[in-house]
Amino acid sequence: MAAVVDGGGRAVAKASILMVAATMALNLAMVVFHRQMSVGLGNGYADLAAILGVLNMVGIMMAGAATWLARELAHAAALGGEARAVRRMGQTAPILLGGGALMALVLVALGGRLEAWLKLSQPRLVMWAAAVVLGGLLAAMARALLQGAHRFGLLALSYLAEAAGRVSLPALLVGPMGVSGSLAGSAGASLLAGGLAAPMLWSHRRTPVAEEADQVPVATWEGLTHDTLALALFSLMGYLDILVFKSSHGATDAAGVAFYSRAALVGKSFLYIAAAFNLVALPVISAAHARGQATRLLLARFLGGMLLVQLLGLGGLWLLTRPLLDLMVGALPGNQAMVPLVRAFALGAIPLALFQLLLYYSMAVRARGFARLLAVTAGLYYLALRVWHGTPEAVVACFTGAALTLLGLGLGLAWRADGRAASIRVVA
Repeated sequence: MAAVVDGGGRAVAKASILMVAATMALNLAMVVFHRQMSVGLGNGYADLAAILGVLNMVGIMMAGAATWLARELAHAAALGGEARAVRRMGQTAPILLGGGALMALVLVALGGRLEAWLKLSQPRLVMWAAAVVLGGLLAAMARALLQGAHRFGLLALSYLAEAAGRVSLPALLVGPMGVSGSLAGSAGASLLAGGLAAPMLWSHRRTPVAEEADQVPVATWEGLTHDTLALALFSLMGYLDILVFKSSHGATDAAGVAFYSRAALVGKSFLYIAAAFNLVALPVISAAHARGQATRLLLARFLGGMLLVQLLGLGGLWLLTRPLLDLMVGALPGNQAMVPLVRAFALGAIPLALFQLLLYYSMAVRARGFARLLAVTAGLYYLALRVWHGTPEAVVACFTGAALTLLGLGLGLAWRADGRAASIRVVA
């Protein structure tokens, strides 16, 4: 049985460093992936960006379910070892796989309307998007099992396997298949990542496990629903501008939409910086909350540290905008004209990244209200985009305004959160 990380000490530090390094490797692979696709697809990259926007929203919902699953499996592993976690996986897998299949079927059923709304130039892209959904769900479930059983070495290898797949499979398939090849390669990368959990599942296929009643409390499902909805709405805030701009201009200005999509990719890369902080902030604040400690000072420290890193990153981007563009999207003729737009996007992404930390804080202390805030803001943001979508600069202004609104109101919600909880003693 794998050693259980108990929430402190060298084991936690080692696991955290390992996972941060693996996540950074995957993010770097995604940069390479987008550069390859930007160069290989030309104006077709706008189709890929639009499809990825839709997939990212679906992926966030799967991430919420995977987070819940990892917590369930960690609980099972702590009480009965890896074999019990595998059994719990078998109990929950049909529900989650059924939900994933339903999402894929909904995508396929809406395929014609989505292709018409997004002005996609290649047929059957939504069907390949459904394949990416299923591959991503399998990878997420496999990683939840590895995470719950504290198999952090295999979990890191899973991220590295996906990174290798992301930079190789789409590059091999994009030539003969276009955007469909990019999506097919992405689905294959997910299957590579998920396959690393297979040995663990196989090794415990016949291990006896004591009978148990693992019923999930209603409150847990309610929390899962709220947090998953909030993550999905946050994803929508990050990609809605690309979807609306593609829908409004895709039929008349494909080159302009590709130009905008590339600028958005580079400028919004500041959200990747935030992910490293969220990986640490969520467990640290959750542990403090469970012990009944105040968490506001922790929140302030994380916000300050993230803001400092974001400002340093902004300075580097301001000085090296053109080389970064050449690196991330390829040395294209229009890159110099893209420089002001990328810088404007980066300024808008900083408050959105800070709000993302507030969102994870709300999950750690089980605060409510963030999903409602995101829903209202997303609705107003969409209305603003429908009115002011004529130029890239106007869309970026709407994006920045929405991000600042979320940050201001999110700070108020987070600061009013209780921040304390009764001490919890786990009895095995």
